[in-house]
Amino acid sequence: MALILPSALAYQQMSSLLLAVRDTPFPEETVSAEIANALPEVARVQLEVIEKDREVDELVRQSVGVLERWYVVVEGFNACVAEWDGRLREVEIHVSRREKGLRDAETY
Repeated sequence: MALILPSALAYQQMSSLLLAVRDTPFPEETVSAEIANALPEVARVQLEVIEKDREVDELVRQSVGVLERWYVVVEGFNACVAEWDGRLREVEIHVSRREKGLRDAETY
């Protein structure tokens, strides 16, 4: 009983909806004929949509490949720049030590 009482409104709503469906009149024959005549066009459009979906899937696959290759290029470039930066830092340290050594030699 505790489960039925809270659902009573839902039963009433469902009954009302079912009665509304039953009372819905059939469309006129001309409308039904137009719908039937349009079915081949609907099927053609559905096939076009399926084909477009395939094209989009292929473009997505190609885009992923391009992005992967771009990532490899960028990562390679970043590694190259990091290596150059490290080498430059080593040279700067060496030069600053040499300059300090020359300054120290001049002061003594």
